[in-house]
Amino acid sequence: MRPAQFTDGDIIEAGKRIRDTGRLVTPFGIRNSLGGGNTTRIREVWDRFLENESRGLEQEEPPAEPVTLPPQLHEHALSAKKNLTSYIDGLYMNAYTLVETDLSQRYRKDFEALKQQQADTSAALAEAEKSIADADRQIENLTEERDDAGTKLGEAQSDIVGLQATLAGVRKDLRGRRPSRRLDGESRALFENRL
Repeated sequence: MRPAQFTDGDIIEAGKRIRDTGRLVTPFGIRNSLGGGNTTRIREVWDRFLENESRGLEQEEPPAEPVTLPPQLHEHALSAKKNLTSYIDGLYMNAYTLVETDLSQRYRKDFEALKQQQADTSAALAEAEKSIADADRQIENLTEERDDAGTKLGEAQSDIVGLQATLAGVRKDLRGRRPSRRLDGESRALFENRL
C-alpha cells in the first residue's frame, strides 16, 4: 500500500473551504480541490470530521504531558490547597451558623407575633360572642315588651269602645230628660267610674 498523498488535515481544510463558499461538500469536490487523492479515504476522513464536529469535538493535537512540580514546591502547593480548603470550609460553617441563627430568631419572633395575634383574636371573638348574646337578650326583652304593649293597647281599645257605648247611652238618656245641670247620683257615679 502506498502512503497517503494528502494528510487528514489537508482533506478537512479542503472540505471547509468548499463549505465556506456555500457549495455542497462531496468526496469528488474535495479530490478536485486537492488535485488528487483516494475518494474512499477522503469520504472516511470527512465523515469522521463531521461526526466529531456534530459532537462538538474538533480534531486537536493530543494534550501535552502533565507538568510535574519539584517535590518541595508540590508539597507547598498541597499545603496551600489544604489551608484554603479549611478556610473556605470555615467560611461556609460561619455563614451557615449566621443564617441558622437569623432564621431561628425570625421564626421565634414570627411565632410570638402569631401567638399574640391568636390571643387577641380569641379575646375579640369572646367579646363578640358576649355582645351577640347581649343583643339577643335585648331583642327578646323588646319583643316581650312589644307583645305586652300590644295586649294593653288591645285592652285599652276595648275599654274605649265600651266607654264610647256608655257615653252614647248617657247622651241618649240625657236627651230624653229635661235639661238639668245636675246629674243624679247614680248617673254621676257611673259616668265618673267610666272616665
